[in-house]
Amino acid sequence: MKIKIRKWLKDSQVLVILIIVALTIKSSLIEIYVVPTGSMEDEILVGDLMIGNKFTYGMRTPNWIGIPYTRYGFYIPTLRLPKFKEIENGDVAMFEFPRDPFQKYVKRCIGIAGDSISILLGDIYVNKKLMPFPNKAKYITFGEGDLDGDGKIIDIIDGKSYYDRGDLKLINSDNQMRLNVAFNKINFLNNGHAKKYNSFNKKDVILFNKDYQLNPFKSDYLYKSNEEIASIQSQFINNQIYPYFSGNNDNLDEFIVPYKGMNINIDQWFKSKNEWISLITLLVQDGNNVTLDGFTYIMEDPESIAQITGILRYKLFPNDEKRIKNYHKIKGDLKIKNKNNKTDNPWYIYDNPILNKINKYSNMLSIDLNQDSVIDSNDLVNSSIWDSFISSHNPNDLAEILNNQYRGNEIVFSLDYYKSFADDYIYDNLNVNGIPLNQLKSYKVKHDYYMFIGDNRDNSYDSRIWGFVPDYQILGTPLLSLVNISKFKLRIKTIN
Repeated sequence: MKIKIRKWLKDSQVLVILIIVALTIKSSLIEIYVVPTGSMEDEILVGDLMIGNKFTYGMRTPNWIGIPYTRYGFYIPTLRLPKFKEIENGDVAMFEFPRDPFQKYVKRCIGIAGDSISILLGDIYVNKKLMPFPNKAKYITFGEGDLDGDGKIIDIIDGKSYYDRGDLKLINSDNQMRLNVAFNKINFLNNGHAKKYNSFNKKDVILFNKDYQLNPFKSDYLYKSNEEIASIQSQFINNQIYPYFSGNNDNLDEFIVPYKGMNINIDQWFKSKNEWISLITLLVQDGNNVTLDGFTYIMEDPESIAQITGILRYKLFPNDEKRIKNYHKIKGDLKIKNKNNKTDNPWYIYDNPILNKINKYSNMLSIDLNQDSVIDSNDLVNSSIWDSFISSHNPNDLAEILNNQYRGNEIVFSLDYYKSFADDYIYDNLNVNGIPLNQLKSYKVKHDYYMFIGDNRDNSYDSRIWGFVPDYQILGTPLLSLVNISKFKLRIKTIN
C-alpha cells in the first residue's frame, strides 16, 4: 500500500512539473490559439489555428500566476530578455489587449513609437510617406452586399430605398456582419456622409467623408439634422474614435505615436485634445498611480471583459434578447465591483445621468447598475464630478440653460456645458503619484507605444477605437496557420 502511495505521489509530482513546464512555455515561448474574428482577413481567417512565437521581440517571463484559463490569480514582477528584432511598420504582431490583458489580439503595426501618422481616404501615411496597402487586406464593398448577383443591394419603391429582397433571402450567419456594414455604407452614401472611390484595385469601395468628425470632444463633431447623436456610430462597433485622434476611421489628422522620453505639456495637451481621457489613459498605461476623489484609475474595461467572459453563456441562450441581457448583467456586475473596489476607468470620466438618458434604449441595462429603472448618480461608478456639478447649480437654472442655450438637447448640453465643469474639476482634483495635476504641469513618457490596425479595415476593432499598445504588452509574432477549425481543413500558411 505504501509503495502504491509513493508511486502515486511520484507520478503526481511528474505531472505537476510537466504542467508547469507546459504553461511556462505557453506563457513565455509559444502561443497556440484559434482566431475568433475576421479583423485580419484575408491574411488570417476566422477559425485559423495559429502558432505564434514570443521571443522575436524579446521573451517575457510570466507576469501572472493563477488557475489556467481563468482570471483567478495574481500578477508578479516580470522581465524581458533581449529581442531578436524591433517591431517595424507592417509587422503582424500579437499583443495583450490594453483594456483586458487576458485577451490576446493580432493586428498589423502601422505606427511605432515616435512616428507621425495620418490617414487620408483610407491611405495610411507614416512620416508623410504612403504605407503600402497589404495585398490581402480589404475594405467592404458594395459588391459584398449583392448576395444574389443581380447588380443591386437596394430597391427603390415609391421613391423610398429598401434592402434588395433577393439579398435579404440569402442572409446567413456567415455573411450577416459584412452585409450589414455594406448596407450601412449605402445609407451613409445616400445621406452624403460618405463618398464613393475606386481604390486598391477594388471596385465600389466606400470611404467616409474626410470632413466627418467622429471625435465627440471636437467642436466640429457632426450630428444628424434632428440633433441626435451621429448615426455613423452604428458603423463598425458603435464606438467613437479614440479621443486622442481627430477625424474618422478612414481619415485621421496627423498625430504622433507616444514614445519614451516624449515630454508632454499638460495644459497644451488639453488645449489640443479638449479632453482628459487619452491623457489619463496614457498615464495609467505608463505605470502611474492616478486617482480622483479616492478612486484609482485602471485599464481593465467592464465592457471588454463582459464580451469575453460571457461568451460561453451566450451559447447557452436561445435568443438574442437573452444574450444581450446576459452581457449587460455581466458588464453591470463588473462596474459594481469597480465601485466597491474604488477603481474606475479613464474612458468613463464624463459619464453622467444626462448623457446616459440619450442611450437608454441600447444601454439601459448596463447603465442602471442597481436595476431600479432609474438613471441617477447611484448608477455611476464614481459620481463625485456629477454630485459636485448638481450641488453647484440650481435645477431651475439648469433647465433654463438646457432649453434656451441648447434647445433641450441633452447630448449637446453634456458634451459642452457639463463637460466644461468636469474638465475644471478633473484639473483641480486629479492626482498623479500623489501630485495634483494642476501642479504637475509637464510629464515625460516612460514607455514606447505602438498603433495597430486590422487588415479587414471595416470590420476591425483596433487602435482607431481604443488607442495605443505599450511596449510591455507586445507578445510576439504569429508564425504559422496549421488548420482552419471552422472549415475543418488544412491551411498550412506562414504569416509575416
